[in-house]
Amino acid sequence: MQGSSSRTLGPPTFDPYSTGPNAASTPPSLLGPPATSPSASPQTAPFGQTPSNAYPSTGVAPTYQAPGTTYAQGTYQQQPSVLFPNGLNLGNWGIGQGQGQAGQYLRLFQDIRMTYTWLHGDSSPQEMTTNDVQVGTTMNIPNFFFSGQPLRASPEFIFHFWDSPITSIGPPPPAPPPPFPAAGTVAAGAFPTELPSRVYSTYVDFAWDPVITPQFGADLEASVGVYSDFDTFTTDSVRFRGTGLFVLGLTPTVALKGGVAYLDRLDIKLLPAGGILWRPNPQTHFDVYFPKPKLAQYLYTVGNTDVWWYLMGEYGGGSWTINRDQVVNDGVGGFTTARVGGRVDVNDIRAGVGLEWTHQFGLTGFFEVAYVFDREIIFEAGAPGIQKLDATIMLRGGLTY
Repeated sequence: MQGSSSRTLGPPTFDPYSTGPNAASTPPSLLGPPATSPSASPQTAPFGQTPSNAYPSTGVAPTYQAPGTTYAQGTYQQQPSVLFPNGLNLGNWGIGQGQGQAGQYLRLFQDIRMTYTWLHGDSSPQEMTTNDVQVGTTMNIPNFFFSGQPLRASPEFIFHFWDSPITSIGPPPPAPPPPFPAAGTVAAGAFPTELPSRVYSTYVDFAWDPVITPQFGADLEASVGVYSDFDTFTTDSVRFRGTGLFVLGLTPTVALKGGVAYLDRLDIKLLPAGGILWRPNPQTHFDVYFPKPKLAQYLYTVGNTDVWWYLMGEYGGGSWTINRDQVVNDGVGGFTTARVGGRVDVNDIRAGVGLEWTHQFGLTGFFEVAYVFDREIIFEAGAPGIQKLDATIMLRGGLTY
């Protein structure tokens, strides 16, 4: 399936589901730069030459300290700015967002983006096809709490189209002898039940990366939204998610991050989050970060477009409130169909490979293929409780302008 949390071209997180579109779900950057040094599109170079500032994998165009310079102000020596620094570089794609535009001014609206995710499946009880369409943007509130860093607010809307499995545990049992089960109780045995064909996720994600000392800072993210089939609305339809990470810059190219990610799902509420982020050179990024690792390498430049390839992993899926049909006892020895409400989790683990590209004039994109395994559907109420799904493949792509 939706979500985490690096400001990369690749989504998001969330999930689209597991986490929000900002710092929470993706490997964060090295200790953040000032607000005037945000996620600019990478510079390009003639074909066959190495770009001087390639790849915004963490939402901040990576800069590296020149020999003999001082590591200070929570950042490194700045690389030359891109062409049109204030006008056309609209930030990074997907779930993680950068810190505004390079140059003197911070843009109010950083970008407009769309992501499409497809998971293969059929109509068997162990298969489930999903099509997710996500649209969003990011707004910057500069100098939040006089920190020199912006607060990034990212409204997102995701349509989830499901061709769901029909859960079947067998035919209804014969009518029991008196006394009959109470009317409305879930009938024993296995009965067909089907998920809705559409659910929705709409939320606003807030991210802030304060720099406390030159070597110490934080990545903070929180989101609030409604996750439902819009036929059911309860207090459980409103979910809060977030991530809090401490940042320790060990060297100009190595940082440690650690904290927790709050997912607010039925089976998993809280996950540890953190890892090592290593930038040995401007063409190689190792984000050994749980729950969303990413290892990226610069590939080549075509015209004004830089292309990178990467290996990725993530904890996918999401949680929604839905109504579904459930076979229940009618209280007189028979069975009837009733509408059962409650939350449902769709969980999976994804590992794959992808390409992402950044054009000098503001258009960025990505495409990835992943193997999806350890899939399950968890029902809060009614049978079957947990429905296991077969492994499948995922195709995902997106564009930002």
